[in-house]
Amino acid sequence: MTHKVIGCILLLNFIWLPGNAQEEKESAIQKYKSEYLASEVKDGKEIKWRGNVNKCDEGNTSDKIKNKALLRINYFRILSGLRPVKFKDEYNALAQKAAFITHVNNKINHNPDPSSKCYSEESVIATSNSSLGFMDFVYYPELAFITEFVKDYGEFNKAVGHRRAMLYSRSVNKGYGTTLRAEAIYSDYTSWLEKDSTLFPKYFSYPVGGYNEIDLVFPRWSFSIPDIYKVDFKEAVVELKDETGRLINVTVLPYEDIYDPTLVWELKDKLKRDYFLNHSVTVDIKNVRVNESLRSYSYQVRFFDYVGD
Repeated sequence: MTHKVIGCILLLNFIWLPGNAQEEKESAIQKYKSEYLASEVKDGKEIKWRGNVNKCDEGNTSDKIKNKALLRINYFRILSGLRPVKFKDEYNALAQKAAFITHVNNKINHNPDPSSKCYSEESVIATSNSSLGFMDFVYYPELAFITEFVKDYGEFNKAVGHRRAMLYSRSVNKGYGTTLRAEAIYSDYTSWLEKDSTLFPKYFSYPVGGYNEIDLVFPRWSFSIPDIYKVDFKEAVVELKDETGRLINVTVLPYEDIYDPTLVWELKDKLKRDYFLNHSVTVDIKNVRVNESLRSYSYQVRFFDYVGD
């Protein structure tokens, strides 16, 4: 809500929301504060990495950092309607090796060879099962901890594979490791949630249906159906429009068969932040074949801007 004082008249500019929508917005804001902001890492000093490049010692980080990583990962999962995951010590150790070899070689490589600095057989296992990324607390502090994997920007990330790995519907266990420059999320591919439809949403998306903090809405949007179902997107049509009926142009990106079946698209219209804060967006996805039946999906994406209490 903004206020303008003109003479003695107070003008209030706001979007009226029905009761349920207002409650939903307040709940989303509270979760953002208690889970996302509570998991914030403001600079590299907080990581307290205890490694040594010269000795090829990957070191470790504090339990506090791991707890924040788990809280942030599960914030995105629960926001999407998915079950939370747990960290296991053995996977944290592998994630630490993956982050370290990425740091030492200054290169994202999921299959390092013996010519890589600080190479080991364990580092191959670690990197091949991890999402890898560089952190920059100077220029991109808002993305430097976990969130970069959700944004998944870059020419080689059009399938948003890091986001999909983090949000894989059947995941149970993961691990996290970090240095001052690189981070890794290790995914356990040996244990899964059983294929019981009561454990999964019918679909999930990012940004989610409901309220999203505007700074966590990125150019690439995605829609997923848990892989316990047989899904075919070949005939699917994606349509976005605001509450006035205005169509929002999108480009659907090439399909890639990894993790849960997922459609990814980018917004072609260069819409500004204020547009989203003053409008809701309805996403309609039609002609999706699920277990041999054609289905359609529709959900509404809303936005809020948290500026502090």
